[in-house]
Amino acid sequence: KSDVADLEAAITQAFGFRPGYNEPCEPCDLGDRIGECVRLTFHDSAGGGGGSNGCIDFFEPDNNGLGPAVSLLRPVCAQFLDKGISFADCYVVAGALAISFATTNSNTGPNQEAFVPETITGPLHLPTRFGRLDAATCSDVGELPHADDSWAEMRSFFVGKFGLTNDEIVAIMGAHTLG
Repeated sequence: KSDVADLEAAITQAFGFRPGYNEPCEPCDLGDRIGECVRLTFHDSAGGGGGSNGCIDFFEPDNNGLGPAVSLLRPVCAQFLDKGISFADCYVVAGALAISFATTNSNTGPNQEAFVPETITGPLHLPTRFGRLDAATCSDVGELPHADDSWAEMRSFFVGKFGLTNDEIVAIMGAHTLG
């Protein structure tokens, strides 16, 4: 296996990702784990001056709730540092894996058909580039929008910082419903 395949397997195991969402599980926190990974990846890329840097500022209230995902990922990621995969790269891989598991064709409930747009024929696999550097210091102050911001404030933030369209902003806000 390649180092990336080994990393993906380790993340999958650490988070308990699996494609069979229609299989009963009690208690089941799989959706929460998927949501945590997607949120962690965005917060790592949006905070700290922009760009994934492997650092989450836990003093920034907008990062509340990311501790469990970081606690699961840090020891997994640490195993790959000597292979040239940074914490920042690892966080991006975790988010891409979460998206892949969240978009599997088997995520149906009882008596429901899978909602799969015609253009998607299977799980969504996001390409990942490597080479991100981990930050030596960490500060996300003022780098993230606040959960209680109005639409106008969110729009101003995302258009100003990232140049996003309204549809892209809605997609980011919708990603918070994972879990």
